[in-house]
Amino acid sequence: MWIVAATPNSASAQATPVNLGGAGSFAVLAGSSITNTGATTVTGDVGVSPGATISGLPTNSVNGTIHLGDFVAQQAQADTSAAYTDLTTRTLTSSIASGLGGQTLNAGVYDTQGGVFTLNGTLTLNGQGDPDAVFVIRGSSLTTGAGSSIVLTGGARACNVFFALSTGATLTSPSTFRGNILLRPSPTAGGSIAVGAGVTVVGRLLANGASTTVSLNSDTITRPEVCDPVPPTGRGTTTTLTTTCSSTGPGSPLTVTATVHRAGDLPVTSGQVAFLVDGTSVGTGSLDAQGHAGLPISALTQGQHSIVASYPGSATLDPSFSQPVTVLIGPDGRCLKEEPCDEHKKGEHKRDEHKKDDGKKDDPKTDPAKTDEVKKDDNGEQPKAEVTEVDHVKPTDRKRRHERHDRHRDHKRLVTVQTLHTLEGVLGEHGGGGSHGHWDRWSAHHHAPHYYKHYKQHYNKPYAKKHHYQAAQRPRVAVTG
Repeated sequence: MWIVAATPNSASAQATPVNLGGAGSFAVLAGSSITNTGATTVTGDVGVSPGATISGLPTNSVNGTIHLGDFVAQQAQADTSAAYTDLTTRTLTSSIASGLGGQTLNAGVYDTQGGVFTLNGTLTLNGQGDPDAVFVIRGSSLTTGAGSSIVLTGGARACNVFFALSTGATLTSPSTFRGNILLRPSPTAGGSIAVGAGVTVVGRLLANGASTTVSLNSDTITRPEVCDPVPPTGRGTTTTLTTTCSSTGPGSPLTVTATVHRAGDLPVTSGQVAFLVDGTSVGTGSLDAQGHAGLPISALTQGQHSIVASYPGSATLDPSFSQPVTVLIGPDGRCLKEEPCDEHKKGEHKRDEHKKDDGKKDDPKTDPAKTDEVKKDDNGEQPKAEVTEVDHVKPTDRKRRHERHDRHRDHKRLVTVQTLHTLEGVLGEHGGGGSHGHWDRWSAHHHAPHYYKHYKQHYNKPYAKKHHYQAAQRPRVAVTG
């Protein structure tokens, strides 16, 4: 029996794609400035951040969008930095000779002693039939000689070739470069990517850092084809924004949350979202597995502010912006309740008027207009309560009246607030019983006169048990709705 020990396949181990985030749409990016001489053509976005200087590059020579110090360029810089960290922390495959000319490399991560690479002649990168093969060459600098080139074979693609450098790169004319240069010098040192006249670049030139520069000279820079598969439902995205001012309410600290979905209502799970308050970027948040990115904001001045969330897009997805959300901030920097609109103020005024009525409207005891109606009859005298004897009704008639009463009770009518106050005032008379005497759950003044007359005509015989009721003035009640 043979026992074979094998190391992991380096090509498979390096098939993990590199996420460029918002930097994926850029062909040229710098921190301080971009300068150009001659007729350069760029296919892809061009941007500078935190600087805002691009000179000698006409807008009609750029087949993309130019971003000067805006939040899109700022986001691209943050994503370039994150990608650089990814590249420099991947497991090393092997160290190679600093002279890249004449070498053939399979997928993997490579460095060299001293970190200084040169390319004279041809460097061949072989994907071995894997279109997702990733090549990482990391060091301090790269210089290519005249007539040099990078050749891709075995399905290798320029979008998956990365040079991670810490001091600078110089591409000499004429030469052909395939791949992405990510430059990130130390914070205290500047760095540059200098491209000589007539150089062809199929890739990206991304210089990260406040002092970094990119110089061009009659070159052709083309952003490479997209390596990540395009979502089957398309490139479009949507961004929505919510705040704790609306979800938690007044008094809560302000936190904004963006939700980014791509076509098909699928969450976008990587990248950054920039948040702008009154048109100024206040920070970014990273998208999670649910497509959410949040950011607490604590430094807003008192008053009303407009907030927008912006997803800058990626190599496979289009950018999108949320609708503006307005928040009202108090003197303590927390959410403040919005003032009611005029209509609400009027509504509150009306409700206050009803409260002032206190249930006394249309109450004969408190309404002067109704007092005379209660105290005096047609002869100017106060009417006396009438007492009438009523015989028992037959059980069948009583049952029907019970059923009719239950139906009326279950109608569940809607009444106005004013009517409720009126009912409260009227029914509140005489200790809660109102002026209505009750007999077997019926209002005597409502039913008794009719039934008394009916039974005097048809059931004119004595009964052992008599019931009395007290007739009263019927209140005037208005029910609406």
